[in-house]
Amino acid sequence: MRPRHAGHRDRRGRARNRPGPAGTQRRSAFRGPDGDVPAVRRPRRTVPRMPDAPPPADPEQPRRPAGEQDELLDVLDAAGNVVGAQWRSSVEDAGGSDYRVVNAFLQRGDGRVWLPIRAMSASRWPGALDASVAGHVRHGETAEQTLLRELGEETGLNAADVAVTPLGRLAPPIVGVHMDVFHLRLLTAARPVLNPAEHSDGLWVRPQYLARRLRDGQPAKDDLKYILHACWEHLTHAH
Repeated sequence: MRPRHAGHRDRRGRARNRPGPAGTQRRSAFRGPDGDVPAVRRPRRTVPRMPDAPPPADPEQPRRPAGEQDELLDVLDAAGNVVGAQWRSSVEDAGGSDYRVVNAFLQRGDGRVWLPIRAMSASRWPGALDASVAGHVRHGETAEQTLLRELGEETGLNAADVAVTPLGRLAPPIVGVHMDVFHLRLLTAARPVLNPAEHSDGLWVRPQYLARRLRDGQPAKDDLKYILHACWEHLTHAH
C-alpha cells in the first residue's frame, strides 16, 4: 500500500486537500453540499472584571455579614465588671475579651415554651434550635433593657405582654461569655411574630420535648442545653 501524502487521491479518485501557500485560509474537514467549508476562528471570549468591594466606611468598625448589624458591646473583666467597649465582630473574630449576653424562654399558660429555629442565612448556627429570646448586651445597656429590646426585635412582643423573672447569671459555659438568664411568662393573647432576618420558623413545645430533642442530637446553638438546665425548675413548675 502506498503511503498517504499531500496530493494523494482517495479510493474514488478525489484529490485530498493540499496545504496552500503561506497566508491562505485553512480549510476544515467538514464537507457540506457546496463543498468544503472554511474553518471559522471564534472570537476570544472576554470575562468582565468584577468591581472591587468598597472599603468599610469606618476602619475602626469591622464589617459584618450581609443582613447583620454590628454592635458596640461592653467588655468585662473576669469578675464581670465593665472595663471598656468593643465591636461585636472584633470580639467574636479575635476573642480575648469577655462580654455579656441574655437568654430567655417565653412560656405560655399551658406550660409550652416558644422555640424558634434560626434562619439559614445566619452566620452562626444556621437552622439550629434557639432560645425564645437572646442577644448581646450593648454598651451602656442593662441586661433587662437588652432582653426587652430583643423581645421586640425577635417576637414583636413588648414589656406589657410578659412578666419578667430574672434567674441569675450563669457561670460562663463558654469561655468569655457572661450570660444572664430570664423566664418570660406570656400574659396576653399576643402571638410571637417571626423576624425573618433572625428565624425561619418557630413552634410551641413542652420543655420535656426540647430536652429530648437536645439529647437526640438535634442541631442547636451551643449554649442552649445550659440555658434549659438553668431554667428547668422554673419551666416545669411555673404554670
